Amino acid sequence: MVNTSKIRTMIVDDHEMVRKGLVFVLEGYDILDIVGTFENGALAHQNCVELRPDVILMDVVMPNMDGIEATQRIRRDFPETQVVAISSFSDSSYVKGALDAGAIAYLTKDESGKTLVQAIRSACEGKSTLSPSVSKVVIQSVVSPPPLGNDLTERELEVLEHVVKGESNREIAEHLGISSSTVKNHVSQILGKLNVASRTHAAALAVEHNMLH
Repeated sequence: MVNTSKIRTMIVDDHEMVRKGLVFVLEGYDILDIVGTFENGALAHQNCVELRPDVILMDVVMPNMDGIEATQRIRRDFPETQVVAISSFSDSSYVKGALDAGAIAYLTKDESGKTLVQAIRSACEGKSTLSPSVSKVVIQSVVSPPPLGNDLTERELEVLEHVVKGESNREIAEHLGISSSTVKNHVSQILGKLNVASRTHAAALAVEHNMLH
């Protein structure tokens, strides 16, 4: 991106005071143009069509549509838009989820305005930025890989629990109130993530590795 152009920036956070605080801080930087603020990922994704932000400061934990799902959808539908995840949490599940979804950076909310602006500028240049605490999480995840099943979503864990009980796709669909085809897709995702070929093997691993609560 040309440095003489203002960086079109969107802010997404479910807390109004946080949104206002970020606007107050970032409006003081001439290189930024705050094009919109939204309270959840669904609204952010919806408004990308009109606003076409260069960079989105995206909270990770939000109702209706969290930052991870929103990041995945936005990066899919608007690949020219970069996402900088910003959160109070630096847990490995949040960090991995956001980065896997396509966020180019992950910052904690205690960073200075100067650091945020530099991260936004770097995002436009295709460069990643991580808060120090987040860097430690990323390094640790490489040194000590997460346990098997760590990347299963809550819904996939629900489906897996019923698979362990020996239920068919139709029975699982009835229990969870979803279609059989949706269950089939979830089962396929589960088998892929666990790197197994059968439901029986997946069920055995779920029990062996205590994946279910």
